[in-house]
Amino acid sequence: MDNVFDNLLNLYSKHTDKTRTPLEDFTTEIFASILSKNKSLLDCFTNEVLLIAGEQFEIHTQRQYPLENDQDCIIDIVISNNNSICFLENKVNSPEGYRQLERYKEVLKSFEGQKNIYLRYCTKYYDLKMIEDINFHQIRWRDIYLFLLKYKDDSLIREFLNYMRRMGMSGAGDFNFNDMLVMNSFYETMLKMDECLDSVIPEFTKAFGAPYTFDKERLKQIPDFNRYSLWKEDVFVDGNRHQSKIVLGFEFTTEETRSYPILFLGVVCNSKHNNYNQIRDAIEKDDNFDYIDVGDSVWGWYERPLSDFLSMENQLLEIKKWFVKNINKLAEFKRRNPDLNWKV
Repeated sequence: MDNVFDNLLNLYSKHTDKTRTPLEDFTTEIFASILSKNKSLLDCFTNEVLLIAGEQFEIHTQRQYPLENDQDCIIDIVISNNNSICFLENKVNSPEGYRQLERYKEVLKSFEGQKNIYLRYCTKYYDLKMIEDINFHQIRWRDIYLFLLKYKDDSLIREFLNYMRRMGMSGAGDFNFNDMLVMNSFYETMLKMDECLDSVIPEFTKAFGAPYTFDKERLKQIPDFNRYSLWKEDVFVDGNRHQSKIVLGFEFTTEETRSYPILFLGVVCNSKHNNYNQIRDAIEKDDNFDYIDVGDSVWGWYERPLSDFLSMENQLLEIKKWFVKNINKLAEFKRRNPDLNWKV
């Protein structure tokens, strides 16, 4: 049976032109709506999962707070009562935004003396943060899933639990026979991915300069970004480092409902970049990208499912051809937009 939330997510995707579905916002709004309809449930969640004492809490989403001399903060979920206020930031497949939790902490400190203040961070995967000088606690979507499981007799909650399982948000679960097969074959799979990436380094270097290479860095991206790739940093002129990249490789999950691996090549620029607006506008106006994503950063992205290559006689050669074709497409985007102050 189809899940109602999966269907809504798919419907949203169809009506969002060339833009990745904001899975985190979508999921947050559903979850907050469930809590808002049952005050007792909201109080229990706040007490048991967020570890905040009290009752008669209220919940709001996407609350904006100004921050003097810094970027304004848009908080995923704000839970408060007469005595306390909590900011809850939710992540599914993406990492923390630039200084996001530190900025939220500064906003919360403006409530000191009026209310007890709490900062909470919810992720799908482990993402350890060290936030000091405030009551800070991390949870995972698995904790939310286990909490809601006690209320599965409610039809709406049951649908949301099904949705969370489909999104891989219910936790890793137990090891199974398939896991053992994956463990045995992972090194061989990694060698194949390395061969594909290494084969296009000459074309990548010719178009954008030599990619960043350091032992084990590709492997470290798997838990952080669900990808295995090579990349070039600081592709646009800027006073700060690490604000822009060109990335090429394999992605294992995306922000949509699919879970199969894809090949991808993309250019990304963080909103903190001093030329962000011009770069964002150029990417949004380009019709050649497969996807465009605008949030804390803007992405222009080409992709293709790895499954498309399984029936091909010479898979690795065809994968290389796909990467090279899109390296050339991105290089052409660069040539069409010389005023973006490229460093590559």
